[in-house]
Amino acid sequence: AAGAVVLTDIPDNCTAVGIPARVVRRDGEKVQDLDQIHVPDPVSQELCRLRIEIEQLKKEKEKEMIKEFKDFIRDQDTFFAKPNHGSRGQGVTRITIGDYQLPEEILRFVRDRNITVLEHTLKQHPDMAKPHPFSVNTLRIATERVGDTVYVPYIAVRFGRGGSCCDNTGQGGMSCCVDRETRTVRHLAMDDSFDTFASHPETGVVFDGHPIPMLDEAIAMAKEAAMVIPE
Repeated sequence: AAGAVVLTDIPDNCTAVGIPARVVRRDGEKVQDLDQIHVPDPVSQELCRLRIEIEQLKKEKEKEMIKEFKDFIRDQDTFFAKPNHGSRGQGVTRITIGDYQLPEEILRFVRDRNITVLEHTLKQHPDMAKPHPFSVNTLRIATERVGDTVYVPYIAVRFGRGGSCCDNTGQGGMSCCVDRETRTVRHLAMDDSFDTFASHPETGVVFDGHPIPMLDEAIAMAKEAAMVIPE
């Protein structure tokens, strides 16, 4: 019968009802004799009830998850997905929402790869994006705190390469030194293989003298962070 939870095989030509299911009709006739062996087990009944309740909670949680995900991707063309633990840009993926028909398909893709961190795509300053517009190009501001004073020993900027969404040198990116006084890139870029580049090999943008926007604001933010988390 509908709604019955079957835990054991039901004989042919029998009707079973209940949780757990028990035979009430055999060959169209109502079963009169009480089965002293297969009497209802209250423990099994409670386990069945809990199992049904858990499955219902899972379904409700899944509905909530899909709703939250739809809200997350609303009005977005792309977003970034990456594992919770990793280094050198490994596992970072830029997902184009238009490549999928349904949000559920994107969510399945993310789950199948054990990706746990989703981030909206941020619009970069044109000067940061220009050398390699396909990647998230970032500053690396080293800080050293001595008492209540924070020093900045060096600043580097990284740019991606090869259409990668990452600027990490481990993913083919390259790194340049930044001149704090002129707020520009200094000299050449270098990759993980110690190869040097005067300009980006794909866009042709010359590195030496390339402007680094909002550098003072970035330094101030790094110093503020160093006062809170000095390590």
